[in-house]
Amino acid sequence: MKKIENQNMKANLLQLKELANKKVTSAISKKIELIIESLHDRQDFARYHFYEYKDVMHTLNNDKLKIEQALQINNKNKKDAIAIKANITACMQNIHITHDILAYLIATVLNLDLNEREISFVKVKEKSSSFINLKKLLEDFSGHNDYKYLISYSNHTKHRFHIDSKLTFHFTQDKHYTAIFEKFSFKGNSYTEQAIESFLVREFNREQKLIIAIENELINILQMQDEDN
Repeated sequence: MKKIENQNMKANLLQLKELANKKVTSAISKKIELIIESLHDRQDFARYHFYEYKDVMHTLNNDKLKIEQALQINNKNKKDAIAIKANITACMQNIHITHDILAYLIATVLNLDLNEREISFVKVKEKSSSFINLKKLLEDFSGHNDYKYLISYSNHTKHRFHIDSKLTFHFTQDKHYTAIFEKFSFKGNSYTEQAIESFLVREFNREQKLIIAIENELINILQMQDEDN
């Protein structure tokens, strides 16, 4: 069964906040706490929408309901169809938003030379060049093809138009349905059809592990800076 993980391994966020507190004012300290909470909230939101989508699909796993859903026979079917697409889109968007919040966390904790309007994942990665391990983690985070797909999908749906989620129901196979993102192009790059559940699980779990690793690396950096003072 495809599953979005809830990692048992976590960064010591209390330690991260305590180390950051030694470098910043109380106002910035409170901001760091809110950023960390928001980052993990967005991961929870993405997980929530994924399982809401799965729950709706699970209710359709009998032949009569599959036919009704495919033919949009009544208002409940239309509501289910909207719920499926809304939760898929919300899951993608919340995963995307974690990138921006993660960049904001790094910029704030390390006091990078960026003003509020300049902070982005790309800019933070550039400004982190002196932190070798952190820069490598950020490159791993953003260099993956699934990351690039998610960024293009989110920006396309935000600034262009919605990318449809195509659902095909099966009556004679072991699997009950197939759900795919339709192919699309964005800023000169073409993307092929993508199996929705496989993508969401794969990219969420990949990013979650890297976010934990990045949080732990921030702790390492702050510890080294504290020892040098």
